Amino acid sequence: MAISTINQAGLNAPLTLTSPVLTSPAFSGTPTGTLVSANMPAGSVLQVVQAIYSTQTLIASGTYTDIGLSVSITPKFSTSKVLILASALADMTRSNGSAQGGGISIVRNSTAVWTPNPNGSSQPYTWYVQIGSGASVEVTTMMNLNYLDSPATTSATTYKIQGAIYSTGNGGTVVFQPANSTSNIIVMEIAA
Repeated sequence: MAISTINQAGLNAPLTLTSPVLTSPAFSGTPTGTLVSANMPAGSVLQVVQAIYSTQTLIASGTYTDIGLSVSITPKFSTSKVLILASALADMTRSNGSAQGGGISIVRNSTAVWTPNPNGSSQPYTWYVQIGSGASVEVTTMMNLNYLDSPATTSATTYKIQGAIYSTGNGGTVVFQPANSTSNIIVMEIAA
């Protein structure tokens, strides 16, 4: 039995099929089976690198000092941003005095790119405890930092976390990764 087709020209007239032409969206570059990084829209995550550190590190200085937590990333483009997400566990102790504080900062290679300095204080810190004279205190806290950097390079770049202690009286220490607990840092390359 013959199969009939009906179209505008009538029964059993030739049927013409036309392929659709796609004009949007337009893609540039040479397809390789995956989306080329250069074609990703602004704000896209191009790569993610994470590092963890779990060695107890004592800081007894008001000068920012490495706590052992670092990660390296090689940006694909010099125009990219790098988003840094850091979480460092810290345990601060103080035997006496009126105030105690401490903080963490972000260093790119050897340059500090973010250091806390709340309320215009000459002693930068990210947390602060007020205690009475002669009293003692111990505080354990997770210090978190988020920062969007513009490294302007395609060379390997190391981001590290430094810590410091701030005291207005006698002594005081801060231990990062107490009892060898874990701190971590994540860096993400963001397309510009």
